[in-house]
Amino acid sequence: MKTSSKRYTDLANFLALGGARRALLLRAFAALLVFKGLHRLLSFRLLRRLAGTRTAHPGALSPETVEATAWAVRVVSAKSPVAFTCLVQALTARWLLGGHPDLRVRLGVQRGPAEPFAAHAWLEWRGRVVLGDQTGPTFTPLFEWS
Repeated sequence: MKTSSKRYTDLANFLALGGARRALLLRAFAALLVFKGLHRLLSFRLLRRLAGTRTAHPGALSPETVEATAWAVRVVSAKSPVAFTCLVQALTARWLLGGHPDLRVRLGVQRGPAEPFAAHAWLEWRGRVVLGDQTGPTFTPLFEWS
């Protein structure tokens, strides 16, 4: 019973949003699904190349646009029954933001004496993490692209 009332609340919240926010959430969901499918089908090299093909915006990105896009990817990822990895989320947000040169997707690893090996991807804009921030162990960046 709680599940159906939660779905109703989620739907009501979605419908209460403005048209621009709803459209952004729908675009984020569609793009996440595409990148998830591509991630399963393509090699990392091809996925990376494809993720970087979108033409950048001619001007600077506004903080509002970056935050709104990161918000949409986070919300869709959290509410969707489909699981989206951190890499898929970072690539999707970068693509939705036009592959702007101020954006960097970083991949890092973490391994300590007590923790198992772990990998993580995140998106930075102007040196600040906007999607995929971690509050636990620090990941050592191994790879990045802009």
